[in-house]
Amino acid sequence: ISHSNVELIGENLYVLERIPHRALSTAVGALIKNAYEACPDSPQPIKIKFSRSGEGLELEIIDHGPGLDSEELERLGEPFYS
Repeated sequence: ISHSNVELIGENLYVLERIPHRALSTAVGALIKNAYEACPDSPQPIKIKFSRSGEGLELEIIDHGPGLDSEELERLGEPFYS
């Protein structure tokens, strides 16, 4: 995945500096990898959107893949399922 395939969106992104680098890179890296695998030939970039949500941070990964069917959606919280 090249940097040209990823777009970072958000205001006040300095809040990302407070998150332990390893935890953030592991979590976001896995999400970006899944998004890329869903649409590897898409000309549109994968978007990573950060926004404040109350006292927390909301992360949204936006790709242009086909999405999940209802069975996949039910299994989404299972360990090691992707």
